[in-house]
Amino acid sequence: MADSFYTDNMTVNEILNLTPDVISRMNERDVSRALRTVSLAANKRINRLLKQARKTKDGYVPKKSAKYNIAVDALNAVTQDGKLKPKFGVKQAKTRNEMIEQLGEVRRFMNMRSSTLKGAKDIRREREKRLFGKTSEQASRGKSKKEKKIIEKTFRQKVSDAYALFRKFLEHEGMPNSPYMKFQGSDTILNLIGKKIINGDSEDDTLQAAVNEMEHQYIKEQEEWQEATGGDFWEYFNE
Repeated sequence: MADSFYTDNMTVNEILNLTPDVISRMNERDVSRALRTVSLAANKRINRLLKQARKTKDGYVPKKSAKYNIAVDALNAVTQDGKLKPKFGVKQAKTRNEMIEQLGEVRRFMNMRSSTLKGAKDIRREREKRLFGKTSEQASRGKSKKEKKIIEKTFRQKVSDAYALFRKFLEHEGMPNSPYMKFQGSDTILNLIGKKIINGDSEDDTLQAAVNEMEHQYIKEQEEWQEATGGDFWEYFNE
């Protein structure tokens, strides 16, 4: 009779949804089998994304000749902007603890909308609309094939420029160096950067405008807090 594993007959999603308590009780052999199973699924997603992207010194960007124009968030997240090998598996984990840690990494990757081609395309469209008020598809309607290629290329470059500046803004503000992070007001700042780029404003002016917007939001939040509570925002946390 063949050896059985704890995760036999489980789907990938069922394995990824196992609680930390359950995983902590699994032996190394079962953890290894679980990681092998989910890694196969995750690596297939990664390979699909890699076909649509190319690697640069700053991480992955959409490939000009790609069949699908996608957001590369998940690909950059899983490789730390191209610094790590884009692959999961037991060979990348030497101990049981490292396997368990990698199970968590696979879960985070698989839960990202941009880990699938459909989700990555949807996010790219949402991003274009947030930055520029319309998607490249909307801007291309009624245009010739040549004009559509120019529009798509322009949108791709402008989005890349916007997120490159957003990364610099995060560095300036001392935030984690990831243009894919979310924080209150980030959409407003991204929209501001997009408009500045479309208008042809300089990088310095755009960054300063983003900093000013962040300061404006901070002051507004403090004023709203004081109006609602009658006290200072930071005093509340220092009590």
